Amino acid sequence: MVVTAINVAPFTVLHGVRKSDVFKQQLLARFPSLIADVHSFSNNPNCSCKNNILKAVRENYGEYKQFIEEFIIHNPTIDITDIPNIGAIPEPPKSIAGETFTIHKDELKKFYSDFLIKERCTYKSCTIVPEGDNLRLYFL
Repeated sequence: MVVTAINVAPFTVLHGVRKSDVFKQQLLARFPSLIADVHSFSNNPNCSCKNNILKAVRENYGEYKQFIEEFIIHNPTIDITDIPNIGAIPEPPKSIAGETFTIHKDELKKFYSDFLIKERCTYKSCTIVPEGDNLRLYFL
């Protein structure tokens, strides 16, 4: 199996702990600071320890992502579909605050649908200044 560019949600770790003893054992071997929280979560998925696990994953996202990628490569018998959210997280929204764009006045709808919406751009406000046949868009 070839693994490339996997997006891993923090909840992937929680699901892996609940679904696979192998995953749980390898996770605790690599991240022993989670032992108490993982054991608690295994017995009671509604406990507050879940938040401690998620916080640890978010704070050290790169390490956990690498762990999950390696786990998938070295444990091909565990179906990836059993661990949700792998590849399911879109890229974060793209901030275009502080950027300026110049477009033809007839392209405004296309710019809106093909760029702002599809790229999930975020901004607080936009000022549009006409310049002949063009529009200059200032995003804050």
